Amino acid sequence: MKSLVKRLTDRVFTPDKSVREAYSIFLDVLEHDRQALTLLSEMEMAAHAPYVMDAACIPEQARELGQAVVRLARSLRDLAPGRYPGIVAKAASLARELGNLATLPCSGDSASPPYTLDLSDIRAASRLAGGKAEHVARLTRDLDLPVPEGFVITTNAFAAFIEENGLRKPVDEMLAKMHLMDRPRDVAGLANNLQKMILRGHVPSAILEDIEERVSRMVEVFGEGVTFAVRSSAFGEDGQVSFAGQYETVLDVASDDIEWAYKTVLASKYCSKAISYRIRHGLLDCQTPMASLVMRMIDTDIGGVLYTLDPAEPEKNRMALFSVPGHGEILVDGGARADVLFFDRKTRAELECRLDAENGPDHLSCLPARSDREILLEYGMALEAYFGEPQDVEWCRDRSGHLYILQSRPVHLADKTQNYEEELDRLPTVASGLETISPGVGAGKAVLLGTRANADDVPPGSVLFAPTLSPQLAGALERLSAVCAQTGSRASHFASVAREFGLPVAILPRECSLTSHAVQALLGHEVVLDASRGILFNGSLPKNVVKTAERDSDVAFSRHLATLLQFASPLTLTDPTAENFTVDHITSPHDAIRFCHEKAVNEMTGLGERAGRGIRKSKRLVSSIPLSLYLLDLDDGIRAESASAKHLVPEDIVSRPMHMLWQGLTHKDIVWPSKLDHLDWTEFDRVSAGFIDRKALSSLALVASEYVHLLVRFGYHFAVVDALIRSENDESEQTNYIFFRFKGGGADYDKRLLRLHFMQLILERMGFALTTCSDMLQANLSRQPAPVCFDALYVLGALLGVTRLMDMGMTNEADSEAQAVDFWERYAQPRFGAGV
Repeated sequence: MKSLVKRLTDRVFTPDKSVREAYSIFLDVLEHDRQALTLLSEMEMAAHAPYVMDAACIPEQARELGQAVVRLARSLRDLAPGRYPGIVAKAASLARELGNLATLPCSGDSASPPYTLDLSDIRAASRLAGGKAEHVARLTRDLDLPVPEGFVITTNAFAAFIEENGLRKPVDEMLAKMHLMDRPRDVAGLANNLQKMILRGHVPSAILEDIEERVSRMVEVFGEGVTFAVRSSAFGEDGQVSFAGQYETVLDVASDDIEWAYKTVLASKYCSKAISYRIRHGLLDCQTPMASLVMRMIDTDIGGVLYTLDPAEPEKNRMALFSVPGHGEILVDGGARADVLFFDRKTRAELECRLDAENGPDHLSCLPARSDREILLEYGMALEAYFGEPQDVEWCRDRSGHLYILQSRPVHLADKTQNYEEELDRLPTVASGLETISPGVGAGKAVLLGTRANADDVPPGSVLFAPTLSPQLAGALERLSAVCAQTGSRASHFASVAREFGLPVAILPRECSLTSHAVQALLGHEVVLDASRGILFNGSLPKNVVKTAERDSDVAFSRHLATLLQFASPLTLTDPTAENFTVDHITSPHDAIRFCHEKAVNEMTGLGERAGRGIRKSKRLVSSIPLSLYLLDLDDGIRAESASAKHLVPEDIVSRPMHMLWQGLTHKDIVWPSKLDHLDWTEFDRVSAGFIDRKALSSLALVASEYVHLLVRFGYHFAVVDALIRSENDESEQTNYIFFRFKGGGADYDKRLLRLHFMQLILERMGFALTTCSDMLQANLSRQPAPVCFDALYVLGALLGVTRLMDMGMTNEADSEAQAVDFWERYAQPRFGAGV
């Protein structure tokens, strides 16, 4: 209430101050709007593109989004006190719900004992033991295969380690910064810091006591010289998501060094390759707690890998046995070349032998003996039968000739599916370098549609070419295969909706306008948009091509983000003129962002009318055209040198949006009769006896370096232009907008409608979204690059000048259409942007 009273008082007694404060608050609104849409856009891009960030970022992004929405609502409240009651409370409620939905699911791991387990104590699918140890335990328990003796340090021990050292919060904070695509160079540095945190930590005494007890027992059995292999066994490792080679294995570890080796394995959970692998498979950090498998080190002479189905050429249906001298680790780590034997899977007959001349002394082969081969093949097929799928089996042989199985995991076969990129690249390319707004591939007939068209005008399966990514396009969503726009932003409302529904969308490069021959030639023909790679093709999509790369929606990252976006992304408030465009009908953060931005712009469009005659510090603009116009400088919109001047001249205008309007308004081809001044001020002063200030019925411009609010009066005509245009960087276009309202005329009603038809043709071609009611027209252009906006303002200026008396001479639609063609050719050629 205090804010409301102050604003009303300021408007009455100090209108200059009130206008400047409103402009300052409005800039805050735009900044909070940009921040909120950017955050929402980042979350949506993560949900509809390959995994590129750690899920730990989701709670932080949700918190920031909620805060941005609340700040946006507060700014709208300050801009228009009392006009939108409940908007701040609604935003705060949305922010709380965002926070609740964004909370990552608890891993469920306990920091309590048991901290170690014998292999014989491990049960199937044991989270305590992790994937590798659980598999090894099954080998010895269920199949009685020879496995080196050992034990497991459980995932509970890992949880206790993290808790004891207070690492959960700092780990999550660092993981939240992991963006594989946007900031790939940061990943290695962050991972290195994470590993240092682990290595600096101390293992709780209860865990150390358990480990030392088990190591002592093995020393008693195998002697003081026994050494150990300490291997990773994260939960899920060696499963369908193998994590093969991502974690650390430490060999030949002395009993006194087990603690160091254990921490080394724990730290490997956070090496850059392991983090990247986990992120790309959509797994949460808490889904892969680390256990460690401690096994007696085998003094090997040869080792290697057996594939029960050759993964490189599975169609040949053969087994592949690889062997190297010494430990098999040097093979799986890529540090050695191997001798290879291939066997028929049914008969086990040897099919081929490939020897590496560098293996062994004097170039002797390191292949296992025939009897060992038979045993290994038998083990391999038994493992395949047991696990129900081809296996990747790591083995070794000690110097006494005994064979051991070290681990077994599913074979991951090479993907032999058709590569759609190869198929598409055979088509003629129309344009490349398109900006990805929503990834995917869509195909269909190319259709050019105006911004006023509705869903019924869109043929099903179309690839739509549009001037902008207008929110109104959401009405045609189900009928579209893809969208190519002249201009737009990935932070736009329609972009958000498109990603929500998986619709491929891209922005054409500047040199490829909708009116270019290349695009015009496509209309009515089959085209393919590869929005993921930013390429537009001429032709149809091959029948055997998968349109979009399928993404596993059942992984934790997808499930968690999908739940959050089901609340955050939906946009139901699409029509600002609808009855339900109210605070009470806001159901999502996206709705709140849309509502606040729309209402804030509406507040600014009435700014000049509300301030009106009370603005005392405005100065009259003296120019060559008979327009009574007063300017008020809000913030660096007028040359500082003219501050003391009694009048202003056009050269004093440094507001670029106002400058562009003025350039269009004073185009050399526009004729301004010397007696056309919109009011006979001499007669008016005589009749009113000077009681009414001339400013009250003059045109008024409120200007800043990046903003203009122009209230224009031409006799019976009334027009408002409200625009803010920034051009500092790519993000600035998210706040750019132009609002235009026009009403009135001196001719009869039918002729006024013909003039509105003329204006519609021009504005629609420039990419404005239009609404009309009787003889009033409103047009909006938003979230476009500065060059496009400057072109639009130039055209608006010319439009205001040309249409002063246009309605007087119009008799039918053919007249308005012919004049629209003439106007476009004369005034609307692009000056800064690509032009539409």
